Amino acid sequence: MAQGVSSYVSFSGSNGYNVRIYYSQTYNESTLSSIVSLTKIGIQSTSFSGSSTYVDGIIKINGVEVCTLWNNQGVTHTNKNDWYYITISGSANITHKGDGSASINISVHSNQFSNFYLRSNNSSRHGGVASGQTRSATLTPVPVFTLTLSPGVG
Repeated sequence: MAQGVSSYVSFSGSNGYNVRIYYSQTYNESTLSSIVSLTKIGIQSTSFSGSSTYVDGIIKINGVEVCTLWNNQGVTHTNKNDWYYITISGSANITHKGDGSASINISVHSNQFSNFYLRSNNSSRHGGVASGQTRSATLTPVPVFTLTLSPGVG
């Protein structure tokens, strides 16, 4: 197994909330496949500070549910516009194309509420990312080796 890309996809939500979902890739040359693992979620509030924000929603990779966040998982926003992080987990197996390339779609979905929900401990400060929003990302290609045989000289 070899280490591939580590990156994130971004979503904009209502009421000044922004979300980043971070992931990492490990690939296997012999099987032309990767494991993509979620590592953390970043939350930014451009409107609020000094409150805790709780996340409630589902994250999918290529349409498969890999992580569920409940309303009790949160982070405190000390400063407006700063990013704050919650460690998450979940993974998906990805099959690469014959040329070694692959891409993924990461999407956010509602859990108990009508959207990927962000709520502060002050209930009037809530927002969310519309359920079903999807972002695409390209993975590190798996090296593909070909063997070319030359005809023998007789």
